[in-house]
Amino acid sequence: MARFIFGDTYFPCFDTTDSDLLPIFEPQTRISYKVKLTKVALLVGINYAGIKGWDLKGPHNDVRNLKELLIVKRNYLRENVIVLTDEEGTPDDMRPNMRNLRRVLETFVPGHPGCKTFFFAYSGHAAQREETGPTFVEDDHLEEFIIPCDAVIAEEEAGGLRVDNELIITDKELKGYLVNSLSKNAHMTALFDTCHSGTLLNLKHTKCNEFHGAWGRFRRVYGRGKS
Repeated sequence: MARFIFGDTYFPCFDTTDSDLLPIFEPQTRISYKVKLTKVALLVGINYAGIKGWDLKGPHNDVRNLKELLIVKRNYLRENVIVLTDEEGTPDDMRPNMRNLRRVLETFVPGHPGCKTFFFAYSGHAAQREETGPTFVEDDHLEEFIIPCDAVIAEEEAGGLRVDNELIITDKELKGYLVNSLSKNAHMTALFDTCHSGTLLNLKHTKCNEFHGAWGRFRRVYGRGKS
């Protein structure tokens, strides 16, 4: 009997054309192989712990549950699921601050050539601001953005907190990282558990910015002119 070694699993192999069951391979023959990378995921969960009025309870659990779902039910390899959280004990280079998020997003798609299936999930805060030039693409003139864990800044003079616009990541940037960088035959599934989630990838659609038909559009334009 010969043993066909695939990874760490041994399979008995026989030539059944002969009554003596001659082995196909010499014993202990090792077959080299390559595993094709087909699925990669990036999961981001930000609780903003310790920031009064901003702290959330669910993002860390969201990420943990999604990771296990992808591995157990969708056959993702554990090492191909990248996780960034602000959970206590997380290594500094895997905390979802602006610098780390940009670094990981920049290499998420380009860093995995040949991969056809990408999954991205973000659980945390997001907000809107007036769209700035030189080009304007938003129907409602409002630009969406996600808020990294270091973007919430204490402002003693105002007696509260504010978001540092230099530390946010906009919907246009997310589209560049997650959509525009995809190869022709690859696809991205993106899940946002946050405010303004319907427009965070800046995709071509208008339904999220419409109220209800022509009258809703009239009210929106009229209201903008009066503001």
